[in-house]
Amino acid sequence: MKKVMLIVIIVLGSLSSFSATKLTYKDKIMNYMQKENPKLSTKDAESIYKTVMYFSNKYKVSSDLIFAIIDQESNYNYKDSSSAGAIGLMQIIPATANYLKINPYNSTQNIEGGVRYFKEMLDKYQKPSLALAAYNAGPGAVDKYNGIPPYKETTNYVKKISKIYQTLKGGKSVSITKITTKTKKVFDPTFTGEPLLSDDIDSDALEEGTVPELEKIEKVRKSIVLL
Repeated sequence: MKKVMLIVIIVLGSLSSFSATKLTYKDKIMNYMQKENPKLSTKDAESIYKTVMYFSNKYKVSSDLIFAIIDQESNYNYKDSSSAGAIGLMQIIPATANYLKINPYNSTQNIEGGVRYFKEMLDKYQKPSLALAAYNAGPGAVDKYNGIPPYKETTNYVKKISKIYQTLKGGKSVSITKITTKTKKVFDPTFTGEPLLSDDIDSDALEEGTVPELEKIEKVRKSIVLL
């Protein structure tokens, strides 16, 4: 009887320990980001997490999908740039930045602009796969072909983000066409509403070398005009 009781106590203790160490959504996302980009500091990973959660909630877009887009676009490297001129975490090109009236070198504005632009594409096409295609190739290309353009880069882009999205969902097979547009209601209890990256790109386009606080983001966004 004592042996049985001892076994029960050990099992219950193990379950309790497992429950106490169970990863939260934030932990899973941050672990994934740092696995994809080992050079990403914990401080910056947390800032990216909070900023994405804030704007995905604001614009009612799946946070998992935004994290997947950033993974594919920049591998969570906020200093990333492409030969085509795309800038930052969400790889905003200058023309799109001008359209959105954001400073793409500012990481908070880069995420805000990228989420807002993707939401615009999602509202326009009503399908995540088409919104992703438009984000990559432009809405003109999606309109021209009345669907995903037959460009190898774009078709691979949609497939890769779908795969990343499934990974972030826990390995479940989820069709990209069935992605919900509602973000997870999961927030860090210490979230203050001011997710700032610890270091932004040193650029002439960067306003005074600082990232604006989120409560001022709308005012800043409307006032910035890039050359």
